[in-house]
Amino acid sequence: MVTLRQREKLVRFYRPVLLDQTDTSVVIPPGFWKAIMEASDSVKPEKRVLSRLTGRYYGATRQPEGGGLPYLRVGRLRDRSDWPDTVEFADAADGLQALELDGEQQLFESAYIVPFGASQRVAVMGPLQGLVSGAGLGDWISFMAGHDGTELRIELAPELDQKVLEKLSNQAVALSRLTVRFPAGADLDTGQLVDGGSAANAISDAVEARPTEASIEVTMSTGHRNPAGAGIDLLEAAKKLIGVGADKLEVTMKLESAGGFTTETHNILRDDIAVNIAFAVDEDEAQTELSVLAAINVAIETFQKQIS
Repeated sequence: MVTLRQREKLVRFYRPVLLDQTDTSVVIPPGFWKAIMEASDSVKPEKRVLSRLTGRYYGATRQPEGGGLPYLRVGRLRDRSDWPDTVEFADAADGLQALELDGEQQLFESAYIVPFGASQRVAVMGPLQGLVSGAGLGDWISFMAGHDGTELRIELAPELDQKVLEKLSNQAVALSRLTVRFPAGADLDTGQLVDGGSAANAISDAVEARPTEASIEVTMSTGHRNPAGAGIDLLEAAKKLIGVGADKLEVTMKLESAGGFTTETHNILRDDIAVNIAFAVDEDEAQTELSVLAAINVAIETFQKQIS
């Protein structure tokens, strides 16, 4: 008897970003993903393993069965000390047994990375169970690009929800609250905050005054009175702060509506575009590559409609 369970996963969308030691973006040449795949194919599997404090990462290029464009499987090799146990119900005792794999086999928790279109975008879906961090994926891609141990690194930048950016840029009349955070070592180009108003200037001064090795988070609020001038000042600061090195930019926007005003809170740098996909999974069978790729392709089509 086949037992089907409904599983849902998010497919997220990214662009590769090449950064130097000052976090300045460097132009990525055309054909980036093809080059990563060729680099992966050119070395033996054991040479594709990247060790970090967070774990060991591995990746490989895959060619879909039955044709189609190649894609990447990248993820974490689970340490043997972290392997799960198995249960054998026919066992006369408690049925518990240590997991044993043949030869040099290892447990691999991987994400699907599927390039598409002409803009170097990729669709990324993690494993049906578990999580592969975006930082780990970026580290392995940097490793394959030959940047490990150099002043360059690859990060996967999420495709932000343009509808939210549109609201901030053209629909919001003011902000009632703004929170911005810069990681330790972040280099803020204060020139980008020119003409950003008193709130932007205050944030710039605070970042410049902090110890270099310390992160900093600044919150500004207009309070319950919500004076118009202060709210507009916060709005102009938020617009200037996009793309200056913050890892958090959370705003509460004031929007006009038929009944007066409404408010919406968004983390501008985390409101990325994600498409939910569903799987009917036979719990006793391995998920097929074909079914996963078909679902990801549906998510890609949905994404392209959203941004068109």
